[in-house]
Amino acid sequence: MRKIDLIESVHASGECGQSKAAAERAVNAVLGAILEGLAADGNVSLMGFGSLYVRRRPPVRCRNPRTGVLIDVPAANTVSFRPGSFTKEKVAFVDIAGIAAKKAQGQLAYGTGTS
Repeated sequence: MRKIDLIESVHASGECGQSKAAAERAVNAVLGAILEGLAADGNVSLMGFGSLYVRRRPPVRCRNPRTGVLIDVPAANTVSFRPGSFTKEKVAFVDIAGIAAKKAQGQLAYGTGTS
């Protein structure tokens, strides 16, 4: 699901009024609040859904697969996600292979997971 798909889903739910622009503002507000929480506290917990948290990725030395040259990748902060109980239950029986096959056959719209 892409951001535009999320906005359309929020708009279709009718929870943000009649306007698609209102749905877009709501999605942007939630995403902005999550980013602010990560920047300020390093952690955002959404009960049942999961937790987003900032973690430090250590520096690594890897090899460029095309040239074979060793490259030093510097340490960096990254965001990780730990799913909550509701999320785990919801995705427990998702047929990943079936979704991939439908995408390959062009039966699914890009990123939406629906036909």
